[in-house]
Formats: sequence, C-alpha cells, structure tokens
Amino acid sequence: MKFPGASEFRKAIENDTSALLDSVLDAAESRGLAVYAVGGPVRDLLLGKTIHDVDLLLETGDAVALATLAAPPDARVTRHDRFGTVRLQLGSASAIDLSVARRETYAHVGALPRVEPGSLEEDLARRDFTVNALALPLSSHAKREHSGIVDLADGIADLAAASSDSASTKFSRRSDAGVARCAPRAATRVVADPRDLALLCAMLCGTVCSGASAGIGCVGNW
Repeated sequence: MKFPGASEFRKAIENDTSALLDSVLDAAESRGLAVYAVGGPVRDLLLGKTIHDVDLLLETGDAVALATLAAPPDARVTRHDRFGTVRLQLGSASAIDLSVARRETYAHVGALPRVEPGSLEEDLARRDFTVNALALPLSSHAKREHSGIVDLADGIADLAAASSDSASTKFSRRSDAGVARCAPRAATRVVADPRDLALLCAMLCGTVCSGASAGIGCVGNW
C-alpha cells in the first residue's frame, strides 16, 4: 500500500502555514538537517484531514537556530528552553512547532518531564499512543535515512483498525508518558488498562475528545 509523502503533507496544510514550512525546509537544506513531521499532523494526513498544527522534529541540530534562520521578517520566534522546543509564528493563525529528538523521564505520574537529547527512535518511543508515534521525512537528508513514514509501533495498523470500527477502543498506549501528559491532574492515579484512558481524558478535559470518539483514545494537542 502506498502512503502519502512529503508532497501530500504540504498540500494538506493551510496555505499560510505551508509557506512557513517551505522557509523552514529551505533553511534545513542549507544546513543539511534531517527534518520530520511527527505525531498528530502525520496522523491527520493519514486520516485525510486538513492539517492545522504542524509539529516538526530535527534528528539533530539546534531548533532555535533553525527557526531563527527560517523566520520571515514579520514572524515571531518563541523559545521553550525547558522542553527544548521553539514556535515559529506568522500572524495569528500560522505556526510551526520545532523540537530536537529527545527522550523524557518522569519522576511520577503528572510530573513535568526531564528532557535529554535522544534519537528519532527514542523520541517516537516516548509518545503517548502508537497513532502519534509516527514520523514523516520532509527534508532530503531525512528522506535519505527513511524512504517513507517511520512507524516503529504499528500505529498505522492501529489507526486503520480504529477507523474501521469507531465503536471500539482499538488503540494502544505507547508508554506511561501518555498517562503523565494526558492526566496531569491525576497525579496519584495510574491507569492500567488503556481502554480506560479515553474515559479519564474525557473526565479531565470536560469533554469527549475526538480521539475517544474515533476509538483511539485521547489524541489532544499535548
């Protein structure tokens, strides 16, 4: 089966944001950096949805330096040093979040993570659900490393299973970090069964999230 690639990803992004993405990728090419789309945007691409939030991952390098190099004159660069991330924003609607591959450890459920440099594989492994542990190579250097979507946890299969039976809860929790991010107000509660996680997320968020209704658990923007 042929899955969508970088060109389809760009077409699925809102127009203003796609121009911002081009700037980032041009800057990445000039520095020889491997850049991937990760998480929710790749999931939404596979679901055929318009992509509103763009999350990019650098396998190595400096996300702040890349965002600064790529920023148009009227763009704003906002750093989040604790988490090693940076947001490149143009106007009120167009924004791209960049980070460098990392691994996370948690002192306890609900705690903020301790962030350390990591590999692409470690970054995907820390993510909450298999359907969010996906990476799509965008830059030429990334494409040389991976010819298509990086799916180490069978997230595409889980996504297909959930889409074919929306009444079920056919999703897999990728790691306990999913509980830590999804339920920060439940610091003393451990969810052993991933099928319960969607219900917990709904209670904490005060609404039934789109992921829960699709049968793949909470897939909010954490």
